Amino acid sequence: MATEIRILHTSDLHLDASLRAAGIASARARERCAAHLEAFDRVVAEAAHVDAHLLLIAGDLFEGAHTRPSTVRHVARQLEKWGRPVFVAAGNHDPIRDDCVYGLADWPANVTLFRGTWEACALPQLGLVVHGRGFTEPEEHGRLLEGLQLEGVGRHIVVAHGSDESSRPDRHQPYRPFTSAEIDAVPAVYVALGHFHRFAELPTRRARAVYCGSPIPQGFQDTGTHGVVLARLQGDRVEVELRALPARRFIALRFDVTAAETHAEVVERVSAAMEEHALQEDFVRVHLEGALPPDLEVDRAGLRDALAARVHDIEVYDETFPEYDLDALAQEGTVRGQFVRTLSERMQAVEGTQRDTLQRAIFLGLDAFAGRPQRR
Repeated sequence: MATEIRILHTSDLHLDASLRAAGIASARARERCAAHLEAFDRVVAEAAHVDAHLLLIAGDLFEGAHTRPSTVRHVARQLEKWGRPVFVAAGNHDPIRDDCVYGLADWPANVTLFRGTWEACALPQLGLVVHGRGFTEPEEHGRLLEGLQLEGVGRHIVVAHGSDESSRPDRHQPYRPFTSAEIDAVPAVYVALGHFHRFAELPTRRARAVYCGSPIPQGFQDTGTHGVVLARLQGDRVEVELRALPARRFIALRFDVTAAETHAEVVERVSAAMEEHALQEDFVRVHLEGALPPDLEVDRAGLRDALAARVHDIEVYDETFPEYDLDALAQEGTVRGQFVRTLSERMQAVEGTQRDTLQRAIFLGLDAFAGRPQRR
């Protein structure tokens, strides 16, 4: 029996995802699909590189109905070539059932696909018992660990897809929820989790419970380092390491261009600010903020063209507002003055998004009075 057991842990590759929800332009979608498949190949290569004894895939390997049969066959072949034990717990995007994406390939003997009830697979040569449970429906709200019984001789490993109730990102549905206390109630040494796209270690006291995150960022919501987790087991001690994989980053930047007087000055200021971020072949989203002269329209297409050579792909969002002197305008004895006074009074009575909406209405109205295009 090996004195150190090395486990590679991955999840949430979402192979063949449409990427619309991630804000990826359609022109880049095919490229990103290829990047996701390359990331899977890198995961398998990393398993070989670190001489992992087994690979855990904690759900959302595929993107359900979007997945092409050729992609599934490629995954099955790569795992067969690697040859060591692989355990897959399907997630909410690739539930395992009749007529599902996993039926598009013949899976090799070294791959175990966990289904809708807790199953255990003993690896006596490693002194391990691997427990897993997969989704069978796109939405499952029962407790993740309900029904789990850790039995058998050896150290217990759990692989599953679910939602930590204490740290769920806003955009993730609370499928198969659990708490750290529930994890601590089971005698596992390592719990491999999927569903959240960022690496995170949970504050458990007994088992090491880890979200490995997606191997590569999949959109502007996926910040920070991405890769695969290498868990090293020595007795009941577990060391965890996030091993980064090469990938294009998704970076959102905000630049205040207040008081710029020309489009050229906007370009110059944004270009200078971008130099500080060491951007390379990245996906970049630029948000312009601040107050500009009312007659200065930001040429978003022109700004995008001016910055395009610095990055792989760029989007520009104009969130500036016209620098009207509302106090002076409210003093006018004109229809325009009455318009400003009426909406300003309404603004004083509300807060939050309602106030922001009324302020924007004032700016749009004043643009209309001036005969300017309504672009902001």
